[in-house]
Amino acid sequence: MVELAGGPDAAAAKARTAFDEGTVASWQWALQLSEAVLYDRPDHVEARRIAVASTRLLGFQQLSANGRNYYLSEAARLNGAKEYDVSDRQLLASFVILPVDSFMYSLPVLLDTRASDAVDDLAAAIELVDDRLYTVRVRRQVAELRDYPLGTPLAEPVHLHVTTAAPVFKTMILEPASTPAFLAKGDLRLVPDAADGGLDLLHLFASLFQLPQLRRGGDA
Repeated sequence: MVELAGGPDAAAAKARTAFDEGTVASWQWALQLSEAVLYDRPDHVEARRIAVASTRLLGFQQLSANGRNYYLSEAARLNGAKEYDVSDRQLLASFVILPVDSFMYSLPVLLDTRASDAVDDLAAAIELVDDRLYTVRVRRQVAELRDYPLGTPLAEPVHLHVTTAAPVFKTMILEPASTPAFLAKGDLRLVPDAADGGLDLLHLFASLFQLPQLRRGGDA
């Protein structure tokens, strides 16, 4: 593969081009190319950087904790347990392109166990008007998610009911600071409403799933 690509440097350049396309398929191809270069040239710096970044982004696409941990552990191994070479923008983009059902079912995997340790019980209904109704219940480091067709009556009471479109909900989870703007534009409805504590509950809920990489701010 490396020879067909024109040698290690040319193969690494093709891997970088694929990585920059920003899709799951292109990250997978970038990983295959960069790993092929590393097989022959373990000291190839650019190939290793691309392999680490691709592996990390692919890891965050996994819906199972085992799959996610495998990819992230492999990224750490490739990078000698140093900081991953993935920018905040790239990490955010990797979640934005997820189909909404995959995004929702990734939430239990994304639960911040330390942040949720003090949460005895927080239940939210997420009504995505362009998709389905989801319920998410967080109890001390565990998140349970279920989905139903729109219009299904809730079997159990919830503390918070969110009604919005899928892209808006994704953005709020990944960038909580965007929430007031969505409320002001009418793209988001809360029960209880913002003045009665709904916004505080939403901020608490969102904070349980934020990624540490996005909290830092900046763009490496």
